[in-house]
Amino acid sequence: MSNWEFLSASRLNSDCPASLNYRYNEGIKSPDNVYQILGDGGEAGVEAILRNHNSSTHHPHLAESEVWATIKRRCEETGVDLPADEDVERLVAAVMQFQPASDYVLKGAQEKIILHSAKLPIPVIGYLDFRGEEGDGEVVIDDCKVSSARLTKPKPEWILQLGVYALATKFSLGLSKLPRTRIIYLNRSSKPSCSIMEVEHTVESLSNIFLRANQIQRYLDLDWWPPNRSSQFCNERNCSFWFRCHSDHLIPYNEIVSP
Repeated sequence: MSNWEFLSASRLNSDCPASLNYRYNEGIKSPDNVYQILGDGGEAGVEAILRNHNSSTHHPHLAESEVWATIKRRCEETGVDLPADEDVERLVAAVMQFQPASDYVLKGAQEKIILHSAKLPIPVIGYLDFRGEEGDGEVVIDDCKVSSARLTKPKPEWILQLGVYALATKFSLGLSKLPRTRIIYLNRSSKPSCSIMEVEHTVESLSNIFLRANQIQRYLDLDWWPPNRSSQFCNERNCSFWFRCHSDHLIPYNEIVSP
């Protein structure tokens, strides 16, 4: 299938084959939402800081203007209603707390990476939020996340995503070890904050990349995409396909109980 020439971290992180089928085989797209757009705004603000923090002309409010401009542009592009000013102001407050290391140098933003491996049935692609260097040329990969939840450690799906990025960057740059990977976490709650979460890659977390890729290959080979009713996202609030999926996969009660 042409839609399966590559995998991505989001595909690997999906725990419901049916949702993969709807999205990538049947081409049913989830609508854009304001939370994604707030995430885009936060990322734009962080990039402005990373790109200009050592410049003699750097002004801290450059990041603020980038947040507002990006949110406005994305809402115009998608037709999503603008978020309340208060929500954007909280996001800006979180962005303004971000302080990169004084020796940080941004080397790339939104770079496309491809992870190839003999143990992967399909290559995995991704886009690095930020690749930089610190200290004596240490390669650092940062991914920006925005939420109103108070978190103290990275989510498992973030660890898998950054594992893909770390392996692909190591191979492409010929590094002797995995690059350092971090989450720049912007909390846009009533008490905005910014925290840096170091991501540790273990044999288990990296193995998940290959295990899940091979599981998806089995779905493709069998053309079998069952719903996962145990998924944490299997509800009408978190899954855009919930109603469609239940209609497609529920067997009428009288057919179940009839001999």
